[in-house]
Amino acid sequence: MLKNGKQFIQVILLFIAKSFKICNVKTIKNSIYVGDTIGDKTAADFAGIPFGFASYGFGEVTEYDYKLNDIADLLTIVYDKQKGGNDFAER
Repeated sequence: MLKNGKQFIQVILLFIAKSFKICNVKTIKNSIYVGDTIGDKTAADFAGIPFGFASYGFGEVTEYDYKLNDIADLLTIVYDKQKGGNDFAER
């Protein structure tokens, strides 16, 4: 069991790192962390990647880079990113 937020963030970062290794991803530059809690937002900030607030979840977050009203909104974010350049555009 995780005892504090720092341990939670470390577990999330370890998961991200292992996922990238499995998928042969070399950078998190074009990544987005989707979640619905302030802990998710904190983890995204700590990792240095944009945060997408899943408003359809159970949590409440007031600061985010993207707001997703539905998981399908990720398609729009990815499309906008491909259309607009290398980085995710702010929303």
